[in-house]
Order: sequence, then C-alpha cells, then structure tokens
Amino acid sequence: SAATEQTLLLASSERVVADAISRLEQKGFTLVGLKLARATAALAAQHYAPDVADRSFREKVSTLAGARVTAMAWEGAGVVQAARELMGDAASPAAGSLRAAVATASVTPAAAQRELCLWFSPGELVPPATATPATADAEVNFAIAAANAAAIAADPAAEQAKIQQREKVAQLSDKVIDSNPYSRLMALKKMGVVNNYEKIREKTVIVVGVGGVGSVAAEMLVRCGVGKLILFDYDKVELANMNRLFYTPDQCGLSKVEAARRSLAFINPDVTFEAYNYDITTVSNFEHFMGRIQEGSLQGGRVDLVLSCVDNFQARMSINQACNELGQTWMESGVSEDAVSGHIQLIKP
Repeated sequence: SAATEQTLLLASSERVVADAISRLEQKGFTLVGLKLARATAALAAQHYAPDVADRSFREKVSTLAGARVTAMAWEGAGVVQAARELMGDAASPAAGSLRAAVATASVTPAAAQRELCLWFSPGELVPPATATPATADAEVNFAIAAANAAAIAADPAAEQAKIQQREKVAQLSDKVIDSNPYSRLMALKKMGVVNNYEKIREKTVIVVGVGGVGSVAAEMLVRCGVGKLILFDYDKVELANMNRLFYTPDQCGLSKVEAARRSLAFINPDVTFEAYNYDITTVSNFEHFMGRIQEGSLQGGRVDLVLSCVDNFQARMSINQACNELGQTWMESGVSEDAVSGHIQLIKP
C-alpha cells in the first residue's frame, strides 16, 4: 500500500475552503489541522523560501503577505498529488480546479513537511483515529507521558529529587576512586592533554535537534560535565526512536527536549538544563532562540557554542542566520541518507 502523506493547503476564499474539504473528504483523505491566520510578510517569505531564486518569488510573497487565509493540513496516501491537482496552477488552472487570490498546495511530500512546520505546531495536528493494537499501545504510552508531565508541572522540585540519584559534586577532583564520576576525565589534565579541564563547568552549549546526532552530542557533553545545556526541538518521542536514541518506551508522547532533560539529569545532576519544545524557524520563536544565544549562559551572557544537529534545510538556515547576526561560533553537522557517511564543520562568523 502507498505510504501515508501529509500536505498543506492555503486558501483565502471561504468557498474554496468549503469545496476543498468536500472534495478531499470524498476522495477518502482526512483533515488533521485547520486554522484561520493572517500571513505576515516574514511568514510568506519563509513559506516560499525554496523559490527565492525564481523570478516569481517577489510576486508570490506579495500575494500571500497580509492575506487572511485558511490553512488546512490533510493526511492520506497520495494526498500531496491530489491536493495539488485540486488547487490547480495559478498560471493555467485545469478544468475543475479551485482558484482564489490565494490558493496553493504543497508540491512534494518534503515541501509539505517544511510548510506544515511553519503553519502548525505539532500539537495542532490531530491524527485520524484507528483501533489497531499498536495505536492502543501508543495511547497508553501517551497517557503515561502526560501523567509524568503533569507530575513535573505540579511539583518540579519533587520530580527533580527523584531524578538525582547521587549528590551534586561541588568541585571537580582527580582522585581515582569509585565514587568520583570525573576521575577519568580529570586524568586528561594529569596527562597534559587539557590544562584546565574543570573550566568545562563554566561553559554553556546549545543543542538544536535532539535526534540521532543531537542526542549523542548532548549525552557526551553531559557525561563530560558541561556547566549548562540548552535543548531545542519540536518533536515528540515515539516507539520508532527506540532503536538508536537514549529515550525509553515510557517517555513516548513526551517532547524530546523534556525526555532528554530527564534522562540527562539522571546521568549527571551537576548540569543545568533549559529545554524548549518549539520550532525555531517561526518568527516569534526565532527571536526567542536568538535571545537564548545572547543571554543563555550561566553568567547571563553569550553561550559558548551552538551545535546544529537538525535534519532539515530550513532549521539550518535559521541557525546560520542567528549565528551570523550575533557573531556566534557554531558547529554544523549532517548525516547522509544511507547513514554511512556524514559531515561536521566548525564555523566562526
């Protein structure tokens, strides 16, 4: 069977919206997100960012900017192509297609995922109900995660106390004893590899994307005793993550940043954490993201390093823009589609 896809439709006409809903539902597709929004110039430019080199880019942005549009998220096998055919081509609309001042649909599944992130937060998309055993298990995991999250919100201090399995270490020591979690790390100082290893506790690092690369980077930083770690991601933990990340099945449904914070705090309670469950590419979130770069350190100033561990072009561009504007040192990383190669580079603007 064909893979299930999601796609985004935008329309400024209520008639077009009504017709689109009617026709797509008749084809068996499911509406999973619906909202009325005013498209800002910045959002319009982000929506059409992949077309920035096209001559029509300015015209597209100008048409969408300021428009009052209905954003629709649809799900189903083949929904991207069906929605595209339904909305038609502005230059030469096909017979039976719907047109309005603004009437557009995602071109490809990849474009749809990028655009959906711009217009909807993960919590605003409601997947269709099913009755499979796998779904039932997932719902139980989500319920457990919700209870855990509620407990944290009700009494953060009590939940933090449960996480901390050892006393915090006030000062790093190079004593080689079983109870010293830093003895092997401080040996680097004895061997002359690092002159002042204990200064790692003064450092603050931002990790954007807590997936295959980000989870490993975050865990190694925590085990090494970094002073503060700031995590950004907008995804949730799924059973599909169990094959490669440090998440556990009972965390399914929790945001990745909250699940990561809990796991990492258990590993090393000496580290200070901040966790932000949002997409950094949206306008309001981008401003907050820049603010944490500027003021997120332990001392209230600039962080020491930003690690880009994301899996999409839009997020990379947002990190690049923020770091370039602020003169922030950062590291870019990526893994190939076949997962047997990758890249990493240090960037100093």
